[in-house]
Amino acid sequence: MSKKFSQANNLLSPLFRPQFVVFSLSVIFSQIAANMLTIVLIVLTYNLTHSNFAVSILVMTFLIPQVLFSFLGGIIADAKNKRKILIFGNVSRALVLVVFFFVKDTLVFIYTFQLAIALVTQFYIPAEAPIIPHLVKRNQLLSANAIFGVCLFGSILIGYVAAGPAMRIFPGGGIFLFIASLFAAAYICVQLMPDVAPSVRKLRTEKTMIANVFHLYRLVGKEFREVIKILRSKNNVTSSLLFLALSQVIILVLATLVPDYAQKTLHVSAEDISLVIFAPAALGTLLSALVIGSKFAHANKEKVISFGIFLSSIIMFLFGVIDQQRYVNLVYLALGITFLAGVANSCIFVPAQTIVQTHIGRKSLSKVYGLLFVVVGIFAFIPIILAGVFADVLGVRVVLVGMGILLLLVGLAKVFLFKKKETLLSKFN
Repeated sequence: MSKKFSQANNLLSPLFRPQFVVFSLSVIFSQIAANMLTIVLIVLTYNLTHSNFAVSILVMTFLIPQVLFSFLGGIIADAKNKRKILIFGNVSRALVLVVFFFVKDTLVFIYTFQLAIALVTQFYIPAEAPIIPHLVKRNQLLSANAIFGVCLFGSILIGYVAAGPAMRIFPGGGIFLFIASLFAAAYICVQLMPDVAPSVRKLRTEKTMIANVFHLYRLVGKEFREVIKILRSKNNVTSSLLFLALSQVIILVLATLVPDYAQKTLHVSAEDISLVIFAPAALGTLLSALVIGSKFAHANKEKVISFGIFLSSIIMFLFGVIDQQRYVNLVYLALGITFLAGVANSCIFVPAQTIVQTHIGRKSLSKVYGLLFVVVGIFAFIPIILAGVFADVLGVRVVLVGMGILLLLVGLAKVFLFKKKETLLSKFN
């Protein structure tokens, strides 16, 4: 009994730190808003076009600013007060949503609007997760990341579940005012957080705007070379970043395919995809993040990541053949499979992020996260475009099975390389 109590106490210990609690609340409000907005824009785009390719372009409007600005966002997050960056991010996104309320829904404006939101987000995200090591003790990092994962994916769950009903409750542009109010609530929570001092010397301000641009250009090049140097010396961190990127790419590709898959395979309306597809996946991620943080704190993180990759491969195959069986209701079966998809994603996300935060110093953590989002954008660009085109031409089933094969190959390569590394280490010792 005492051992179980001790494990639970270790998991919950970050919640006894008020600054981490306030931070967690800000994550919940901002992520509910952001993920509800994602579903709303996907549904609006698909309802306007009934095209997977149009949805893939929507996803790309988020990735383009990610590739161009996320590393710069990481540099600024390291050099500036992270709390003030979060304040700016929540306020500016709320204001953009208020503007959207007064504009008619057109495909061009939806893309433009998403670009604006994405641009702000590139400076917000690199400042969010790297705050955690400033708020908790080093030995609380895994528990804090598990709680962060619970808050993150729990709020994704709420955002996805609430998106469809909210579109019916707040028709037209009303949904955008509601989402804006959630960003405002996140702003209030961040205001209650303590300041997080910059990890490095503040950015120098030049006399002219052109000089500032050249200074930032040189700074980006310098910091990029520094991060690459750090990653070359820490192979486990480099591989963990790649697997974090992989988990995000999987989510983005699936988001491209979900509206068409839900309507043509599962026969549910676009407004209900949040309940049938996204919500159980977020629930699976939430619960498994909690279990990983409490029960697998001392487990081999590489093996947990490998398990997540292989499970993701199986999930893709199941999605591809779900409509070939005649014994179980398709919607009920989809609920179970998407729940497992969330479990698989958490098995990659939680241990990989913990490895990164454990082995990278605070001075470089935001830049490393900025590089992560650049990698995600680059890795995801071709798969998302191809997924949209192939889904329109060949069908969603072909794309899902193809993803399953690719993930299986990635998992096998990881296991082989990991075993080879263990063999070399054992010989060296």
